[in-house]
Amino acid sequence: MTEESDFKKLVRERMAQTGENYTTARAAFRPDEPAAARPSDPQPEQSVTDSGLAAYRSVAPKVTIDELVLLSALGVSVDEFAALRAAMPGVAVETLVGAPVMGLTADEIVAWRAIEPTMDLDTMLGSLTVGLTPERFLDYRAGLPTISAAEAWALLAAGVAP
Repeated sequence: MTEESDFKKLVRERMAQTGENYTTARAAFRPDEPAAARPSDPQPEQSVTDSGLAAYRSVAPKVTIDELVLLSALGVSVDEFAALRAAMPGVAVETLVGAPVMGLTADEIVAWRAIEPTMDLDTMLGSLTVGLTPERFLDYRAGLPTISAAEAWALLAAGVAP
């Protein structure tokens, strides 16, 4: 019951922000659910709407409506959000959600942060894009202790093995 009232509140807040009618605003949160579906129908994946506002707010008490919409649209579960938040505390939600979209896991973030505590998400994503794993970076670092991720990218692109 509370979960459904949290959802309705979320829909009404979106209506107020966007000027959409209830059906359109509701569809933004549950795009795969027909308008006539009952709230008790099981959903295939756990999303913002299934988990409820309270579950996400337990991870980030000040999560905004826009952030919840983003989490829902990208299919980021409460557990995934919690793992990302733990891996990169204080990072904005709209930045964090880029990680799973690009295929970067919370475990990979933790591995990169163990090597470079201040490494930003963009650098991690860039490393993933060029095939530079934390392990391979450590291999480069063994021979060049002050090498940066960007320098390792250049060596990797040039075919220079660690």
